[in-house]
Amino acid sequence: MQQWNETMQQIWGLLVGAQSEIVIFLAAILVHAVLFGRYKVRTLQKGQGGAGTKQGKCLSATADAAPTPLQAAEVAMPLVRIVKQLMQKGADSTELTAELVCQLQTSSDEEASVMLVGMFEIMGKAVTSKLLVAVRSVMSDRNLKLTPRLGELLLRNYAGIQLYQEARDFVTCVEREGVLTPISAVLALRATIGTGDLDAALAQVKKLAALLRASINGDAPAAAPKSIMQQLIAVAAQKSALPRLLQELYSCRLCTSWSLETVLAECVKVHDGPTLNALEAFATAHGLEFTGLAYAHLIRGAESAADAQRHFEAACKDGVVVEELLLAAVDTAIFRGDAVLAQ
Repeated sequence: MQQWNETMQQIWGLLVGAQSEIVIFLAAILVHAVLFGRYKVRTLQKGQGGAGTKQGKCLSATADAAPTPLQAAEVAMPLVRIVKQLMQKGADSTELTAELVCQLQTSSDEEASVMLVGMFEIMGKAVTSKLLVAVRSVMSDRNLKLTPRLGELLLRNYAGIQLYQEARDFVTCVEREGVLTPISAVLALRATIGTGDLDAALAQVKKLAALLRASINGDAPAAAPKSIMQQLIAVAAQKSALPRLLQELYSCRLCTSWSLETVLAECVKVHDGPTLNALEAFATAHGLEFTGLAYAHLIRGAESAADAQRHFEAACKDGVVVEELLLAAVDTAIFRGDAVLAQ
């Protein structure tokens, strides 16, 4: 009996000693339930071999919403290895199509789209025109539904390898499927500019006016829209259509100080004095802002020393004298031998 009492006292002592640890443990369980109780653990569907496992991951990735790039890339890794091996062996579009069909034959349409997205995400600039042909062929044969992200990636790759006409044709498909995103729209504009079709490019600029306006406003436009606008201005200069472009930009509320500077710079580059005068007249009539850099371009492109002097005085009056303006004045004064401008 005495031994039993001693045993019970030892057990009670252990319980009392562990009381604080138990309380902490129960508190941790409660906090975990409150913070993470709304998240459900997804079980992967097991199939026969590795392919079945990958398909299970694909199902979990697309069950509720579009997969993230990381999820899509994880699912597509085996496909990418096979495609790269074929490309290294010089496979043509027909061979690539056959292999894609083989690799995707056990996948649902939704899974196949996710795997194609993942493939493009991983391969990046390694995508070739042959692979694009193969993907489009598989999509057509299986009647795969085009997703917004897949549309963006196809357009990006078309534009990236300068298949501008193919990109323009594909835009029609994207619009028909109703999956045109802001990224796709900008890529479509880039492709149109690449073909040199100014009329079509201006038509798309009108559609994208709001998007471009948000991207190029301010003194430091975003890199991608800025590059596209520069390409558009260069095409307009080649077609002697800078005044028309400036008018279109103005009507779309895209004629920022940066836009005006770039248009004037392009005009000076092609040594078109009459067009430069027309651009200046339009900008003045519509109250556009002339920055110090804009005046510098006008000075460099001036047809006479008197015009250059007039632009310099206007810049001084507006209080926009910058280093580039002074350099332009000095260069023009030396070129024209004008002592007044040099002073």
